[in-house]
Amino acid sequence: MRDDRPPIEIRNKRTSSWWAARWLALAVRWARLTAFCTSALVVALLVDTRRARGDVGEKMMVLGRELLPMADLLSGAQQVRINGESMFLASTVTDQSIGEVLDRYERHCQEHTGGLREELDSVPSQAKALLASKFPAAWSQRLGIVREQQDDEGMVVCIARDGGGGIRELVEHANLFLADGELSHLGNLRYAYARKTSSGQTHLLTTFTEGPFNIYRILGSEASQRREELESVPLPANALTPMTFRVDGMPYAVQVFRSHQPPNEIAGYYLDALPRLGWEKVAGPGELFSNIVMRREGVTLIMTAMQLDDEGKTSVVLTEGTATLVENAVR
Repeated sequence: MRDDRPPIEIRNKRTSSWWAARWLALAVRWARLTAFCTSALVVALLVDTRRARGDVGEKMMVLGRELLPMADLLSGAQQVRINGESMFLASTVTDQSIGEVLDRYERHCQEHTGGLREELDSVPSQAKALLASKFPAAWSQRLGIVREQQDDEGMVVCIARDGGGGIRELVEHANLFLADGELSHLGNLRYAYARKTSSGQTHLLTTFTEGPFNIYRILGSEASQRREELESVPLPANALTPMTFRVDGMPYAVQVFRSHQPPNEIAGYYLDALPRLGWEKVAGPGELFSNIVMRREGVTLIMTAMQLDDEGKTSVVLTEGTATLVENAVR
């Protein structure tokens, strides 16, 4: 029988750079989701317009759609680290309907409101009716739970909190979060996106935090952002908003940043700095982009620097992984 698959050596060539690129795309989308979910949920507790809350739900739905095509990268619950901050991604397929799946996650959110649900439930019926009539959007999402559901997809997101401090504690902890970016002041992020498959089952993608998770160290200002380096790979002093991605159990680490320097100067920096740390040049710079490939003690590093926008900034991606075939890494 004819085998139309590419030869094994060609298939193996994409097991490093191809998979690392997929993980990078997943991690970038995941970082966007994390930042947006956190800020949106804080707003959801304060904004009382139906349109604003509807926009939050729709945008979180879009982010779920972007993440789902990469779910094949996940095996069970996968721990991902961005600038040292840990979060978890998980993917599964279930026979339960979208509504049943989202109901379960919404119940979890309702059971972990930090006393907010109990405090609001104790409000007199007449006052509840008045609040519901004057501020319908705010009252419907008074627990900080955002749910959006359509025929073939849906999502639920919340920040699950333990304790019983209610509104006063929520306001105090929100101020702490705004001061230092530590999400655990508010609780743990819970996000679930569900979509119907062609077979009628439900594909569920979840994202969640457990314990400390600092937004500012990932996406904050230069003063607050953690500048985590790859092993034996220094960052240029003028690197803008560097983000380092690591996935537990995967032999890759990816770092991205932007710079005011042109691509050829970024390549020159690494060609000068890395050999002093024991790296040996394998190939580069490339003809299309300022690509270089380096190797050190069985570890391969691929650097790509390019200008893709009108602002004149250079986007830099460094992929560090175990030894791999690199003949096609630089064109």
